[in-house]
Amino acid sequence: MNVTKSLSRVEVKDADKGEIVAVFATLGVIDSDGDVTIKGAFENEAPVVISAYGHTSWQGVKPVGKGVIREVGNEAILEGQFFLDTVEGRDTFTVVKELGALGLQEWSYGYDPVKFSFGDHEGQRVRFLEELKVHEVSPVLKGAG
Repeated sequence: MNVTKSLSRVEVKDADKGEIVAVFATLGVIDSDGDVTIKGAFENEAPVVISAYGHTSWQGVKPVGKGVIREVGNEAILEGQFFLDTVEGRDTFTVVKELGALGLQEWSYGYDPVKFSFGDHEGQRVRFLEELKVHEVSPVLKGAG
């Protein structure tokens, strides 16, 4: 079962190299899907694809970059680099840089839930995401999370 989640913070680390740091999930809070992602759910240092805009690499559009996942505090972070030597990578990086500076885009990720459970959190019935296999992280206009 493939699912997506999203968040909106991105920082351009080196524009000449297409390097970014993007927050794509917050841990320990209830998201709009009724899930709570538990600290440790993401594999630290796991390599990941940066999907074409809007998760379209799932439909066969070439990926636009690569990166690694890190958990820092209560956030899941993509440390990534766009493929600036491709038209798709360069164009997507430009859009991410411009919209991200204005807070007009979000980040989302496609994953399979490897381990999860159900329970109560802050008075709500939720699914606790305990271990995830993340396939891609994607810039999106508006995500589900």
